[in-house]
Amino acid sequence: MALARVSLALVLFSTIGCATVRPVMDPARFVAEKHPAALYITYNDNSSVSVSQPRISGDSLFGTTPGVSGAEPVAVPLHDLTSIRAPQHDKSKTALLIAAIAAGTAGGVFALTQIFGGSCVTTTQDPEASNPQNVVCP
Repeated sequence: MALARVSLALVLFSTIGCATVRPVMDPARFVAEKHPAALYITYNDNSSVSVSQPRISGDSLFGTTPGVSGAEPVAVPLHDLTSIRAPQHDKSKTALLIAAIAAGTAGGVFALTQIFGGSCVTTTQDPEASNPQNVVCP
């Protein structure tokens, strides 16, 4: 029973982290709906930077970017960017992870039943007899 609970907890917690950084096709809609913690932007000159707490107003992206003195505000017109990427849920990775955890759990349960679930035969030595006796566990 405890093994089943641990397996279920692992599956539930592991689905939280199944994400892939992928391009965002409609940045204004994506930011408004998903409220991502960070975006990764690429400028027209191919330089890249991460933007925390992103928000889009009009045709510009606002947020903060890491700097020498901590987080520095940034405002970038969307037409100055070649791509905007963000971590997004990946259903295929989530399904593969759940399948791998299920297979690992099933394999572990099978191995444990083979080790501990087989016939229980204990050999004891009777001090008064010269032959060992087999005792079958209930």
